[in-house]
Amino acid sequence: LKLLSEAVAVAKGEQPDAIENECLIDVQIQAHIPETYIESLNQRLDVYRRIADIHSEEDAADVIDELIDRFGDPPQAVAGLVDVALLRSTARGLGIYEIRQNAGNLLIYQNHIDKQAVGRLVSAMRGRVLLSAGAKPYLSIRMQRPVLEELRGVLGLLQGDER
Repeated sequence: LKLLSEAVAVAKGEQPDAIENECLIDVQIQAHIPETYIESLNQRLDVYRRIADIHSEEDAADVIDELIDRFGDPPQAVAGLVDVALLRSTARGLGIYEIRQNAGNLLIYQNHIDKQAVGRLVSAMRGRVLLSAGAKPYLSIRMQRPVLEELRGVLGLLQGDER
């Protein structure tokens, strides 16, 4: 959507908006809007935009309520998309710019590693966290739960939430 917005701005002769700190999430879940759920391409694109604007639990609940009102109960792939959007917003707030799933591990790349937050994570996840301090530092977390559940827990701990 951001690429589309940039292309439209350039075509109109306008300067594209500066991209704020983004967080790429590359995990193995179904996260899309099926054509069978929303047939119209324009409506699907509008819903993708609404989902991309999710920044809080309240925003996510509003989007889900709107989808139920307009199109019926959303399929699991749409719920996954909403979950990922909410997690992206949380991760962005923590200075995380990339999250990848690699086999049974979550790799989390942060602009600045907060030692206290990593300490909380290491304490809570005994033996499942590895900090790589190379040129592109990252945390590697060995997953024991489904990926989104694990990611929610990790982000919560990095924010200071207790388990």
